[in-house]
Amino acid sequence: MTQFSILIPVYNMEKYLKQCLDSVLNQTFKDFEVITIDDGSTDSSLKILEEYAKLDERFKVYSQKNCGLGIVRKNLLKNACGKYIVFVDSDDWLEENALECINNKFIETKAEVIQFDYQDYNEKTGRVCVKSLAKDVLKEGIDLNKKSHFKWQELNKSLLLYASPNVWAKAFSRDFILKNNIDFPDTRYYEDSIFALKAAVLTNEIYYINKVLYNYRIVANSSSNKFYDEKIDLCVDNLNRIKEFLSSQNMFKDDIIKEFNEYQLACWTAVYPFIATDEGYDKFFNICKNMLQPKVFKQLQSRIKYGNLTFWEKIFSVRNIRVKHAQRKKVLIILGFMIELKSYN
Repeated sequence: MTQFSILIPVYNMEKYLKQCLDSVLNQTFKDFEVITIDDGSTDSSLKILEEYAKLDERFKVYSQKNCGLGIVRKNLLKNACGKYIVFVDSDDWLEENALECINNKFIETKAEVIQFDYQDYNEKTGRVCVKSLAKDVLKEGIDLNKKSHFKWQELNKSLLLYASPNVWAKAFSRDFILKNNIDFPDTRYYEDSIFALKAAVLTNEIYYINKVLYNYRIVANSSSNKFYDEKIDLCVDNLNRIKEFLSSQNMFKDDIIKEFNEYQLACWTAVYPFIATDEGYDKFFNICKNMLQPKVFKQLQSRIKYGNLTFWEKIFSVRNIRVKHAQRKKVLIILGFMIELKSYN
């Protein structure tokens, strides 16, 4: 059996795709297959995939009409034959020793789920920011420098956050995924949050590698940063799926409810700037008012207006605020009043 299946969904990523595929091809650990699905690209992405498949028989290429990430990831999983599963987005890339480190951890621990550090790369600014799980969970009293694993339920706060609503900063045992029937919903967005959450909750331990193994590219015109009123309904579906799953595990109570409210707040705050129409904004506020507790809805209104400013920053500060249609404004804030200094994309 092949040790790893590396699963790569592709849609119109000709600019970045070669860097992604080269990062896989150049891995120090060589026992892997690469499953790619082109989701109806209109650029040269499929041609690039076919070129790599001719170069290396480990690369397998499929294509389909455009369906969105949920169905693509579902189909990628169906075609995987490896013992372990790694997801890579087609505009991102792996560190060259990523599979070697992950394989060593699987062999050492017999893990079902492994999580590792990654770094954001902002293409526009060139800024790199390391995202360290050990640093995050230390706030919750878990020292991953002293032990290499933890239970999801150990976290007292920010459970949904530290479970990380993505699949690309993790590796999974394929047997574990199949045994627990963990799969992706048929949606264009938010497809990986329920998958990642189920895996985190259903595994006995999450094992951790305290190294940056993945590079996440922040691209201004990526699919996650486009204007779609459809994202409102997809966000509702995603939140309902999470709530239903937590309820099915008898976990939706007390601290989890508080955390779920925080998670809803974060989700709706992220959706707001990318709504396309005035009708969409009306729909957004009506849905949020119905779904959120009154206190949380007021927090949402404040966060939309001010961002995550502290009390004193609202008294006096100069800040960049994200507003409608993903625009940003530099504003001077005095006693809660905003004076616009500059507007930019």
